[in-house]
Amino acid sequence: MKKFKGSTIIETIVAMILLILMSCIFVNLYSSLLDDRHNYSELKASSIVYDLSVQTKKERIFIDEEINIGEFHVRKSFSKYSNIKGLIQMTFTVSDPNNKIISTRKELIRE
Repeated sequence: MKKFKGSTIIETIVAMILLILMSCIFVNLYSSLLDDRHNYSELKASSIVYDLSVQTKKERIFIDEEINIGEFHVRKSFSKYSNIKGLIQMTFTVSDPNNKIISTRKELIRE
């Protein structure tokens, strides 16, 4: 008589549970990795906007312009603020190559 070697139902269920747990861990790590990449882009865009803001206030040149910095497209615009003499609203908008807005900064400055 031949003896068949096979797995029992319990062993099969345990193996399936382990595969499901490992899949859940992998999906969680992958989504975390994607979030970190997005957060890195936001942080980098915020840093660029801060540097441009400091530079603009130092140079005191208030002209609307669009700048490409690396992979980002930065739109710098100025407008009078609420009919108050001497105040200008400076707005920076950073977008990615797909024109998705990543960061925006609004700031009031004196003329």
